[in-house]
Amino acid sequence: SIGGAPFVTGVMKKIHGEREMVQIDSERDGEEDRITAESEEEKAWQEIKDKLGVEMVRFGYKPNRMKFLECDIDEELEEACMLYEYEGKIIEYHIWTNFSNKSVGYDIQDKLIEEEKIVVSDVEIYIKSYEIEKSKSIEYTVHFIDGNAYYILNSCIEKEEIIKIVKDLNF
Repeated sequence: SIGGAPFVTGVMKKIHGEREMVQIDSERDGEEDRITAESEEEKAWQEIKDKLGVEMVRFGYKPNRMKFLECDIDEELEEACMLYEYEGKIIEYHIWTNFSNKSVGYDIQDKLIEEEKIVVSDVEIYIKSYEIEKSKSIEYTVHFIDGNAYYILNSCIEKEEIIKIVKDLNF
């Protein structure tokens, strides 16, 4: 391994004219998929900026296996939703822009267990924990306002990961 990460290495011998050439192809296992997902996520961030006119608050921390899935932008409603997958669970990240000109409803009918507030970069961030009645799993909803935009992050991933994501948001 190089730099502590395993590499997949392929060696090919090629003959060009009268000389022989050895070609070594090395890449990190799964690296191409990760780079493609990061590229698609970066395109989504840029598309949100272009279509909604706002630089969305980004994640400074993402769990290693958190994978970008897709982004849906509704220019008429001035909202965007980015979807991620982590350990088989979905993470939804919503933004509603020009928040002062409209109302946003986000209804959760599960049982509220806990509510806390964290301040990051002078922004008050509220984290609510809900128990999902049928599965008895815990769902976390994070919401905050930054400038003229309202954000919601919603998932059933572990609370420790939610806290790490929230504490490292890039405003």
